[in-house]
Amino acid sequence: MDIVFIHGLRGGAFSTWRYHGEELPYRKGGEMGGCWPVDLAGELPDVRIMSVKYKTRITDWSGYTLSIEDLGSHIITRLHAAGVGARPVVFVTHSMGGLLMKQMLQYAREDPKYAAMYQNVRGVVFYSTPHFGSWLALGWQANVPPGLSTLVRTAPGVDQMRSTNNYLETLHQEVRALHQRGQLDVLSFAEGKTTPVMEVWSQRLSLKVDIVPMESSYPGFGEYVILPHTDHVTTCKPRDKDDPAYRKTRDFARRILNELDQEAASHSSHSNDS
Repeated sequence: MDIVFIHGLRGGAFSTWRYHGEELPYRKGGEMGGCWPVDLAGELPDVRIMSVKYKTRITDWSGYTLSIEDLGSHIITRLHAAGVGARPVVFVTHSMGGLLMKQMLQYAREDPKYAAMYQNVRGVVFYSTPHFGSWLALGWQANVPPGLSTLVRTAPGVDQMRSTNNYLETLHQEVRALHQRGQLDVLSFAEGKTTPVMEVWSQRLSLKVDIVPMESSYPGFGEYVILPHTDHVTTCKPRDKDDPAYRKTRDFARRILNELDQEAASHSSHSNDS
């Protein structure tokens, strides 16, 4: 089985998935130091673990960012080249990474080249994914000080996360359909605290918001876990291996592995009977 990690806005292949307090990239063990997927690989030795990296920005001020469709197309091409889809796969996503995963599922359903990925996806973990919209898509212009709104125009991928955007519901149907068919297990985590998004010390201004409120992070099915002491950034940064953010994801993967073993045993038994 493969487990593919997909970070969100302004995240990274390693930085997003570090333990809480291990955010400095070279604090220990080099670039991968403090990354909890490394420990997950140790507990799941028969699983291949991969982490996706792509560039994102919240606003156009610092440069252009691709739309979710374009990013999804780019990432699924890279994953296909790496053999993802040839065997069962579980996606672990944070924030916009969950939307990218849904977009890839849509491509996999529509394009025969990626059909194996669609058929073999078995689970997804959502950390603070804005299934039905995020503050980031509307909040900048509504909450930033006068005179700054023209400087923080949201990037295309962020703008697509408006709660009024039918695109989000179209994406969500991909996951809902697979879950209802019994093919896809779902585990979701919610942030329990507001997140600081802007601090202008000279003006002593601090803005904290619910980036992904609970009504948006709950997909409507699957297991749902609220992490009361985390904000949007730290939902995917467990404090240790006993933290629910780590433990439940590990147990989720183990459960799917057990299901696969049972299916293989059942298939073998039926083959012997015939």
